[in-house]
Amino acid sequence: MASYHNNSIKVFKKTSKFGRLFCYLAIMKRLIVTCIALLALTGCAQKTKSENMEGLTYQASSRGFFLEIVITNSRALVLGTRGGRPTSIPISKAEWTYFKEWVEHSDLDFNSSRSGKEEIDAAIPATLKIAMNNRVQTYEFDHGNPPKELNALLDKMLSYSK
Repeated sequence: MASYHNNSIKVFKKTSKFGRLFCYLAIMKRLIVTCIALLALTGCAQKTKSENMEGLTYQASSRGFFLEIVITNSRALVLGTRGGRPTSIPISKAEWTYFKEWVEHSDLDFNSSRSGKEEIDAAIPATLKIAMNNRVQTYEFDHGNPPKELNALLDKMLSYSK
């Protein structure tokens, strides 16, 4: 085998510049095809964004009001007072699927829409956090006056606090 390797090196050294260039191009072509194949295979294996959803958190807080609702794949945790004990409510797979599908099919490219009234205690500031793909997206708005894109989701989330 060593003689074969030595012979191929001698042949490679004796070839012209165009021959060497052709060899380099052939090697690069194989590398590029291999990289594209690997990227295609790993891309097909990725999950949709809702399958990677880890949970939802809604929090509304001011000096005299506090509400936090955390939704995970098996339960809703509702906290009505700062430092209190959360109430744990089991949720069904159908309810979790509702939240996942809402995130998947919604257009979450809106700006936060605080009215500015929270600065004078005329509105309670609220925050919705959506954890998915190891990232957290945060949306800020007034409690009781969310952007229309969030109405259905927040109605479902707030139903656990009643």
